[in-house]
Amino acid sequence: SSHARVVTSQGGCGRGLSAASSIKRGTELYSEEPMFISPTGMAHMWNMRWRAYLAMQMRAQSDPMMAIAAHAFDELTEGDDSDEGKAKVRAAAERIFDEAVAANPAGATAASDAAVRAEQVSRVYSVLMRWQSNQFRFPNGCGPSGASAAIYRFTATLNHACSPTVVLEPQWAALEAGKTVDGDGRIIARALVDLEPGDPLTINYGPKDLLGWPVDKRRDYLRAKHGFVCACPRCEAEAQFADDVATS
Repeated sequence: SSHARVVTSQGGCGRGLSAASSIKRGTELYSEEPMFISPTGMAHMWNMRWRAYLAMQMRAQSDPMMAIAAHAFDELTEGDDSDEGKAKVRAAAERIFDEAVAANPAGATAASDAAVRAEQVSRVYSVLMRWQSNQFRFPNGCGPSGASAAIYRFTATLNHACSPTVVLEPQWAALEAGKTVDGDGRIIARALVDLEPGDPLTINYGPKDLLGWPVDKRRDYLRAKHGFVCACPRCEAEAQFADDVATS
């Protein structure tokens, strides 16, 4: 997009998006459809995501558009999920590896090597964590009661801030059984404030009410749900003010 660009470092947040030009509040920054959609709430959800990744890598060898999608997915970060979330993903990765070995006895000897097992489990874990850390709710999907998750190429790189500069406007089509609708699930990213070149493009990772919570409650929520302590300018300023008051 002419209004947004990917940057490799955004403070302590790693990769992110920043404004590429002066932008007025309310301007559409970009719009995009999901790269991938996966059911959620299913017993074999993780297996489906791993198989989809392998299929994507295979198709990328002959399909230029799929190669772009595969590259974009591989560039996503694993994120900082909660310890509980990481443990669930690790268990799923180990289960996927063990099931693959059981289905292919010819590879059992190599798989019995602890170093080989650790390397392969780590690869599966990395892929699943990219899904886990970058997914967005997609209610028009194919999971139980339509529950699914989607990954978006640019939206997945938006970092969190408790004074966000961007609002996301998902576009949902009317549900029609057995049909897909062009543009369903498209996300429009719009500027919440006036922006200058280089300003971070950020969203709120929590519920709408989070922006009205005190700093300690916001940080507790983000640590529990996303595995990081928020160090956005608002949190840092409010935490410093609280410390100054406590020591005065």
